[in-house]
Amino acid sequence: MAYPRHPDEAGNSSSHPSPVPGAAAYPGMPPPRSRKNQNAVLWIVGAVVCLLLLCCGIGVGGVLLYSLRSNQVAESATSPPTTPQAPTATPTSTPTSSAAAPALPGTFETITERQWRRMAERPDDHTGRTLVVYGQITQFDDATGKDRFLALVGARRATDEGGYDTNTMLYGDPKVLGDIAADDEFQAEVTVLKAYTYQSLVGPTRVPLLLVHSLRVL
Repeated sequence: MAYPRHPDEAGNSSSHPSPVPGAAAYPGMPPPRSRKNQNAVLWIVGAVVCLLLLCCGIGVGGVLLYSLRSNQVAESATSPPTTPQAPTATPTSTPTSSAAAPALPGTFETITERQWRRMAERPDDHTGRTLVVYGQITQFDDATGKDRFLALVGARRATDEGGYDTNTMLYGDPKVLGDIAADDEFQAEVTVLKAYTYQSLVGPTRVPLLLVHSLRVL
């Protein structure tokens, strides 16, 4: 097949055909692809790979979550139910009227005012000692309760009003205390228990605590 002649750079005619733009440089070689097409293919491949990885991650997470929930259900089914414990009451520092009173002592000491003052200063050193005391009730109301009262106490009966000077907490069975009221003067047979601290208007107040076995209003 004859090709038309084309002049070369020197003006000479040549029998070789002119190269077609975009054609291969050598016979049988495919024409080069566009760079835009290559980028598009890379983006598609990358997107497919990311999608596959995402699907795999979701599947693995779902399997682990299902296994964890299955184990929790199995453990809860095999564990025995726990029995709720009843709350324990907090003991108070003051004895209650339901506590068993000690046996009535055979004798009660009559002591001097000096002996009483020494005992009132350190009641813990005289726990269990049985005495005859006198006093005047200063508080017996809802704040103290029906089984205890505050009084000014001494070892001997006062000859004038205001003769008792030791602030004292006395505790006993309401039946033993009887029908008493504030300002009553009394004689009582008691057992020394301990030092007792209560909250007053001036703050913590420490006083002797006595257990009343018998009480008589004077």
